[in-house]
Amino acid sequence: MKQLLFGIMVLLLQSAYAQNQDINILEKERQIKRIMTSEPDSAKVFIKEILAYKGKLHDTVYSNTYLSYAYYYHLKNNTDSSLYYYERALPYANKVKYPKVYARILRNKAGTYKKRGESEVSLKILAEIEDIYRQLGDETGLAIVYGEMASNYNLLLRNDEGINYLLKALALFEKNNDNQHSLNVKHSLANTYLNAGNFYFAADLYKEVIKGFKEQNSTKNYCIALLNYGDCLTHLERYEEAQKALNDALPGLKKFNDQEIIGIVYSKMGAIQERLNHLSTAEGYYKIALEKAISYHSLKTIPIASEYIEILLKQQKHKEALEIIDLVEKPEFLQKASIKDRMFFEAVKAKLHEKMDNDDEALLSIQNSLKLQDTLDKTGNDLTTLKLQEQFQNKYQSKKGENLENTNLTLKERLNYNKKILLPIITVLFLLTAISFIYIYKTRKRLHKLSVEKHKKEKMLQEYENAKKLNELNKQNLEYKTEELSSGIIWLSSLEVSISNLIVLCKEKPQDLCIENIKEQLQALTSEKNYWSVFKKRFSETYAGFQKNLGEQFPALTKNDLFFCALLKLNLPYKDMATLMQVTPETIVKKKYRVKKKMSIETESDLENILLNTPL
Repeated sequence: MKQLLFGIMVLLLQSAYAQNQDINILEKERQIKRIMTSEPDSAKVFIKEILAYKGKLHDTVYSNTYLSYAYYYHLKNNTDSSLYYYERALPYANKVKYPKVYARILRNKAGTYKKRGESEVSLKILAEIEDIYRQLGDETGLAIVYGEMASNYNLLLRNDEGINYLLKALALFEKNNDNQHSLNVKHSLANTYLNAGNFYFAADLYKEVIKGFKEQNSTKNYCIALLNYGDCLTHLERYEEAQKALNDALPGLKKFNDQEIIGIVYSKMGAIQERLNHLSTAEGYYKIALEKAISYHSLKTIPIASEYIEILLKQQKHKEALEIIDLVEKPEFLQKASIKDRMFFEAVKAKLHEKMDNDDEALLSIQNSLKLQDTLDKTGNDLTTLKLQEQFQNKYQSKKGENLENTNLTLKERLNYNKKILLPIITVLFLLTAISFIYIYKTRKRLHKLSVEKHKKEKMLQEYENAKKLNELNKQNLEYKTEELSSGIIWLSSLEVSISNLIVLCKEKPQDLCIENIKEQLQALTSEKNYWSVFKKRFSETYAGFQKNLGEQFPALTKNDLFFCALLKLNLPYKDMATLMQVTPETIVKKKYRVKKKMSIETESDLENILLNTPL
């Protein structure tokens, strides 16, 4: 009762402080909690806003805010900054006044030490938290601590202790109907089954926790579960599904900029490609994975390096494999690696030295591997672990069977209840389906018709464009020929003038005539060509369509009349036309009058319209 009253008082104090501030502290704390695991950078903005406030805030506000800041860096895989902010949070969380806040800070701090590979330090902190939760009677907090202890024991390869704590945690969560926290425990259990080689059951558990994390919008946990699920599927040789799970995990991990976990994802992708015998692709993935692992001093540096070396050995790249060994065989990496990982590393080293005929080095690596195997045998308790696993598996599958039986019973009851209205519903559904099919058929038919019409329209437009281009070419050609004819007419006119001048000279000044001079002028004028014939031929070719079309309209017109009309269409002066036709301009006027009479027209404008509108 005292604890309840105390909690109410803390909330009232927080509320009073929040209401007196320029910013709504409680609302920002809720937002931080809601989006931290899905949008950490947005949560960081709210954290900074609270810490930037100039007034006095309650101690629990500062402790919670610094705790959130620390957890932000934990998610970002920056463990140094994470531990710094946990230390900043602790002074504000008085162990006596606010034991739950104090315990939560320590619990998160233990998780960060576990992430750094310092499991013994993490277990020591968790033991202190266990005592706090026992005194408070907080079973949920106690269960969370058990889950964290189990995770540390599994890293230390003390699987029997790890399974024991996981089962204790799960029992407490189920007792309190705490599905949210039980997912983390089930995730750890799935990892344990994966490590033990029970891949089918592990896959079943992973599917359950992935679905749960997605519903909770817990992005980081969701992505890590996908990573482990992809690894499990690889062992089951379901490579396509495994690749998909790993690809789905990457975007979320990049959102948190967790390069260490991203490196592990690439190593799992490399493992898939190695199994598919795509060694070059596998090598590329492992190169990325090892670079990230080394950069972040990852616990997985040694196992990733070992798998990478095996890929290189398969490709006979012994020199590159030796370079990898020199790169990772350092205390900073070896001390963090588990006994099992170091044993595997020594075995791979032995294989490399054997292939390179380095017998002494190979023998030393084999001896080291055997020593580690002996240590592993002494620390492990596989029989106990297997029994505990079997106990949970049987319980889990039995519970699933009960759930399935209850579900079937419920469905049967619902079926009996709905029997009377089932037939009308089916009838209505059938009618709706039939209507839908008719509608879809008509819609497709209409769309097909529209498509055909569209195609026709496009074809007509294309034909129009082609015709337009052809007309343009014809127009250009006609203009060229017209220009050529006009030039010819001018030349013929000048030729006629020159000849006329010679005739006048012969009549008026016969005494000045020189036969040779006249001969030269006449030869120059003719230039060995009959220009009038050439001109008339080209003129007739150019205006053949015009003369034909005009002749069909007015059959009374002769060939000479049609040729004359063509000259009129060129709009030549009467003088030039008279010169061409070797007549007087008055004759041209008379001829024009006779042509109009043959065409049965009276006015000049009528003639001009006919000549203009007659196609060429």
